[in-house]
Amino acid sequence: AFYINHCIIRFDTLYEMGEYAVFAAFTTHIPAADGSGFSFISPRFGTDARFVEYVAAAKKRSYYPCGLDVAPTDALLTLSTCADGQGGYFVVLARKLRPGEKAADVRTTCVITSAL
Repeated sequence: AFYINHCIIRFDTLYEMGEYAVFAAFTTHIPAADGSGFSFISPRFGTDARFVEYVAAAKKRSYYPCGLDVAPTDALLTLSTCADGQGGYFVVLARKLRPGEKAADVRTTCVITSAL
C-alpha cells in the first residue's frame, strides 16, 4: 500500500521541476568478483540493448514488481543509501514522467503484480 501511494518522486532542480515514477526498489551490494550484486553507480549503457538489460535486471531485483514501461529514451533517477553497515545499499530507481503523462495515470500502472 505504501508503494502504491508513494510511487511518484518530485525532484526539482534550479532549471526544471520533475516528477519520476518508481519502477524498482531493492537492496544490493556493489558487484563482487564473483559477479554478485548490481552495478547501479554511474551506469553507462552505450546501447539501447544494455539499457533494456539494466532495467530488466533492476525490475527482477525489486521488492515491488511494477508494470511501468521504461524506454531507452527515458531519463532515470537513482537514489541510494547504505542499507546494512556492511557495504549493502538500498536503491530506488525511477523514470521521469513523459510529456503529457500525469502522475495519477502512472500511479494506476504502478500496481504490485506479485510479492517476492
